[in-house]
Amino acid sequence: MANLFLRELLNDEVVINNNGNRFDLRVRNLFITNRKNLGAITGGKTSKSKRIVYYDNLNYRFVYPSARNLAKQLKVSYQTILNIANHKTKNPKWKINWKIEEKRSD
Repeated sequence: MANLFLRELLNDEVVINNNGNRFDLRVRNLFITNRKNLGAITGGKTSKSKRIVYYDNLNYRFVYPSARNLAKQLKVSYQTILNIANHKTKNPKWKINWKIEEKRSD
């Protein structure tokens, strides 16, 4: 569809929808991006991404959608956040835990 209305795609380019509706194939809803940007756009939407809980000095609770987002906020590496959340650090600088998702029974 994009080849027909927008332009020819390069090897590393993909077409995605602006509004997230994969059945909405109007030209104004489609845009071309490369695979690296696609991962940045859709990476947080994956079901494998676990939420993480951070408690500050006053014991306020903050929930982040992923360990990477918390790492950016605290300006530390992603691996540091993972080590603390998995209890692999002897004296952690922050109180960080994985958020336990409750299973709904319908």
